[in-house]
Formats: sequence, C-alpha cells, structure tokens
Amino acid sequence: MRFLQTGDWHLGKVFYELPLLKDQQHFLNQITDELQTAAGKDEPYDALLVPGDIFDRSVPAAEAVTLFSDFLSETRRNFPQLQLFFLSGNHDSAQRLSFAAPLLAREHIHICTDCNHITEPVILENTNQAVAVYQLPFLVPGSIKKQERDAGQQDLFEVPLRKQQDLAAEAVRQILAAHRTRTPALPAVLCAHLFTIGAISSDSEQGSLGTLDQVSADVFTPFAYTALGHLHKVQQCGTSGTVWYSGSPLAYSFDDIPEKFMLSVTLSSAEDKDNACSIRRIPVHPLHKVVRLKGTFEQFYSGPGLEQYRDCYVAIQCTDDTVIENPMALLRKNFPYLLSFTRETAAAVQSGDITAERRRLLTQSDSVDPGDIFDLFIKDMYGDNRTDEEPVKKEKKIFKTLADGEMKHV
Repeated sequence: MRFLQTGDWHLGKVFYELPLLKDQQHFLNQITDELQTAAGKDEPYDALLVPGDIFDRSVPAAEAVTLFSDFLSETRRNFPQLQLFFLSGNHDSAQRLSFAAPLLAREHIHICTDCNHITEPVILENTNQAVAVYQLPFLVPGSIKKQERDAGQQDLFEVPLRKQQDLAAEAVRQILAAHRTRTPALPAVLCAHLFTIGAISSDSEQGSLGTLDQVSADVFTPFAYTALGHLHKVQQCGTSGTVWYSGSPLAYSFDDIPEKFMLSVTLSSAEDKDNACSIRRIPVHPLHKVVRLKGTFEQFYSGPGLEQYRDCYVAIQCTDDTVIENPMALLRKNFPYLLSFTRETAAAVQSGDITAERRRLLTQSDSVDPGDIFDLFIKDMYGDNRTDEEPVKKEKKIFKTLADGEMKHV
C-alpha cells in the first residue's frame, strides 16, 4: 500500500503582501507529476494524504478556493482510482471545508472536519492488501468528550476535554476500540493535525507557548502509520519510526526551513514485519526560493554574484551605519522579488532599552523637550550617540527651532 503525503498547503497565503497563488499552483503541479511518474512505473499510489491547513484563512480568497477545486477535478479525472484524504487544520474553517463532503466521498475524496465520525474508517484495498484509514481534524476544546461514572459509580456522564493531550489520547482510544471491534485484521493508518512534544516548529506556524497544546507522539504507536500536519518542517516524531510530518510545501517565512518535501510512504504486507513501513522524501522545487542575505548596501547594489538571486524572494539585512534613502527601489534592479530591507543597527536598537525609553518619553504628561526626541532619533538610526558631532548639532538646533515654533502656534 502506497501513500503520497503532503500538507499545510495554506492556499491563498500572502507573503509580505505578495500573493503566492502561482507558487502554490507550481507545487500542486508537482503532486500531479509525482502521481503520473508512479503510475508510469506501474507503482501507483493508493491514496493522497493531506492532514490539514488546506487554506491559509478560515475565509479563503475566491482564487484559493478555485485553485483547490481545479486540483480536485484534475486529480479525479487523471487518477480515478486514487483516494484523497483532507482534514481541517487550525487555519481552516471546518464548516466551509466540509461543503459537499458526503457527495465528494462518493468520488473518493474524503474530507473530515469534525469528530462525529472519527471512528469510521475508509477501507483501502489493492491487489496486495487492505488498510483502514482514520482521520482526526484539529481538536478544539470540547470537541471530544470522555465518559466517566458519577460518585456513586452508577451512571455514566460525558466530560468535555480541554487539553490537546487529553483530547488526542481519548480520540485515539475511541478509534482503536472501534478498530479492534470492526476490522482487527487490518493495519490502521491515522491522519491528524496537531503539535507533538519535542517536534521542531518555525516562525510561519501559529502556536502557543509551553506544552499545553502539545501531544506526545507515543499516543500514535499502535497505528501502522500516522501522517501529521501543522508543523512546517519535515520530521519524524517519537521512536516508532511511523509518525511523520511532511512539512509545508513552501517556505512561508524567511526563518522557515528552505528544503521542502513530500513523503512517499509504503506499508508492506503483514508478513514483512521487518520492513513494515518505509519513507522516502521527494524534494519540492519552489517557483521562487526564499533567502535571507546580510551585508553592505554596496555589495547588494553593485557586487558580484547577484544574478543567482533574481528569481528568489529576498530579505536583506544591511550592515551599514549610513541611512540609505529608498533602498528597496534602488536594489530591485538586482532583486526583483526583494520583500524586506532592514538595517542591522536599527534592529539591534529596537531590541534594546531604546524602545522603552522612547515610549516613556513620548507618553509622559509633561512637556517633551524636542532635543530629547532628536537624540532618540539619532540612536534609532545609527545605534549609538552622535549628538556631539558638529553636523548633528546643527541639525538638532534646526529641529528644535522648528519644533518650538510649531508648539507656540498650538
């Protein structure tokens, strides 16, 4: 049994005010290419697993919905036997994603957005084996309930669960109990959208501090394979070797890991226990790489080796002390996709005490000395105090004169 796993598409994502629909279409084309390549080798995939965050927003842009719709139509037309699995992540609207889900299920497109049917598997069969696939959407507090007895140990009542660990553990317990009753002879596969303890996250994910919203990967050990979504770095979780994030197909921040993959997952027959699950990473080639560069303005304006970055989304951190007027416009001749330009000294200042000092100065109720405001501005621009330099003194005097004149007219 073979699966192609990918997830966290975030269709409709806007990166520094730049829509990424063309980049995402380029990635979806690579899914189609991989499916066609496998079919051409007479090693077709049995299912495509996409565990959550199909869209970037709960109310996705119309163009993003069209992109998803076109992908489903094309995939169903080209690969009529392929089973497709989608579930809602924390970015998705469960209600919107579930539109026409019962109808789509008849076309081998299985969309899971709530916990009412998590114990009902989709049975996949080919000439070699059969497996039961379960889906677990992003768990919100109260979406799973646990039965407990009252103090008299007589009546059962339902307790809504809040913590992610409790929610996931109870969901898995319910799934496995149903599986042992209905299809105990079949391997069980799970798709889920959550954050496992010890996994590596990045700046492009929405998360929370601490481990309250994290789940131990050991919960998923009983499954033959667990396909996870939510984190954007490809990685194995736990010690079983059968719990994997495929990561996002594109880098969605400049701090994200640039190497992206899909996963080709092969489950062997029950007799081959030594190689029960094998994973192969399939590189994803982005339309535009995401790179962060650091150096002087002159290096980026007229230095060598700049041609390699012409098709990249670029963030530049400049190490010069001198303030450059309109630097992004000047640099776009070399970097057409320059999205961010910051100064190293300014960034260092912003992270220090100068921010608190500026806030205190500008919000105090007493009259503010324009000279103090000017001094803070110089520190912001240059990262040090240059108010003793003659040119700066002259500019400060002019600033105070103008500011005093404005105050007299108020």
